[in-house]
Amino acid sequence: MRYSTLMAVLCIGSLAFAGVTEFGAHGGVFVPTGDMSDAYNISLLLGVNVLSHFASFALEGSASYIFLSPEVDGVSAHMIPLLAGVRSYSGNLFAGGGLALHVASVEVDLPGGGTASDSDSELGAYGNIGTSVPLSSMELELSAKLHWIDFDEMGITLTGGVYF
Repeated sequence: MRYSTLMAVLCIGSLAFAGVTEFGAHGGVFVPTGDMSDAYNISLLLGVNVLSHFASFALEGSASYIFLSPEVDGVSAHMIPLLAGVRSYSGNLFAGGGLALHVASVEVDLPGGGTASDSDSELGAYGNIGTSVPLSSMELELSAKLHWIDFDEMGITLTGGVYF
């Protein structure tokens, strides 16, 4: 798990030194689908982005923190998706995708007292669509991402953010 997390951070970090680079922040919601929707409600997320523009495409990377909202009491969980991919533009609209590393942790209150916890990291992929709107000194971005977690679970993130 440590090796794959380190590789994901290095890939995302290397984007900062390529092309014309923008940095940003985003917030939004994570909508679980399939089996995940049986265990979790819609959850809030916060994160940071890096975007490097080239002539006909852009490289993107992001790291988010999802405050997972479990269906049952006594459970706390979070997930950190680390994403690195490519996007293509058509005017202000874009579409893209790439690889994702989803690091998740769950903590459960035990009936007799104490807690039990578990964490795991899953390699997956994501697809991304959205729009960017230039503002005076920033760029507003609205996007929707479909996450394939370990290529068998899925979830959707809906985010809005700014690039500086």
